[in-house]
Amino acid sequence: MVGNSAGLRRIAGLLRRAIPRPAEFPIARLTQDEAIAGIAAVLREDAAGDRFSGAVLVANNGQLLFSRAYGLADRERGIPNTVQTRFRIGSMNKMFTAVATLQLAEAGQIELTAPLGEYLTGYPNRDVAAKVTIHHLLTHTAARATSLAPSSRRTARSFARSVTTCSCTATGGRSSSRGAAGGTAITASSCSAP
Repeated sequence: MVGNSAGLRRIAGLLRRAIPRPAEFPIARLTQDEAIAGIAAVLREDAAGDRFSGAVLVANNGQLLFSRAYGLADRERGIPNTVQTRFRIGSMNKMFTAVATLQLAEAGQIELTAPLGEYLTGYPNRDVAAKVTIHHLLTHTAARATSLAPSSRRTARSFARSVTTCSCTATGGRSSSRGAAGGTAITASSCSAP
């Protein structure tokens, strides 16, 4: 601590040092088999207590270590989950896709600012392939209402108006923006009901 002429004190800095762990207190490490047995035990307990229903797969370096399903896929008909059960996860796929895409960008395998056509070389709409970037896709700002048929454009405009009203009311912000390819990108994620 240091003081000033008015007698006030302030913290001038902090010193942090890691204290080495004493040898008599080692960190317990599980073997792979112990870890899998622990995972299986927790899942069995949670499934029995109706706190988990789903499928679990654990792999390490491409080697399957554990794969099992728990609970019911259809409670009304008593159909159990299997490891092949398709779960209705809806828009959560967007999150998984975004995470995987950002991991590729972090690893330097893709550029978020690169046009779509750089990675999908045979993309049929050359205009979109040249103008829309991965960033546009991840931020939902690449939609092109102008590429729709006339009747679909009317429906899209009507939908955009209802989403804009709802989203602006809910968030105080704008719900549409100019898309990369010149159309309007419609985002309704903040809208619970029009």
